[in-house]
Amino acid sequence: MSEKELTKPVRKGEELNEKDLKRYLLRRGLIQDEKSEMLVGQFQNGYSNLTYQLTIEDKEFVLRRPPFSAPKRGHDMGREFKVLDALHSVFDKIPEVFAYAEDPKILGVPFYIMEKVDG
Repeated sequence: MSEKELTKPVRKGEELNEKDLKRYLLRRGLIQDEKSEMLVGQFQNGYSNLTYQLTIEDKEFVLRRPPFSAPKRGHDMGREFKVLDALHSVFDKIPEVFAYAEDPKILGVPFYIMEKVDG
């Protein structure tokens, strides 16, 4: 299956607040202009965290957030971010994580952004 076939349009009710997300990406230095067009796709497989592909300014990121019905402590995005960060420093096949946010004003839930790695 090609990489393009892995993502589909975002499922109804699982959309991201793109305006606030772009502001956050700009503050973190991941993009240069919050007016840049952002394409958002959603990975359709898996039954845990919701996973999105963000394409903006010729960059591809992956955003992970807990599912909408998840218990607060059931999906610890901060822990997942820390584990990936530690593993990336010793194993280069692990995607690099760029940012972790807990501020509910951005997406309403904690989330993190990492590099998109094919495969």
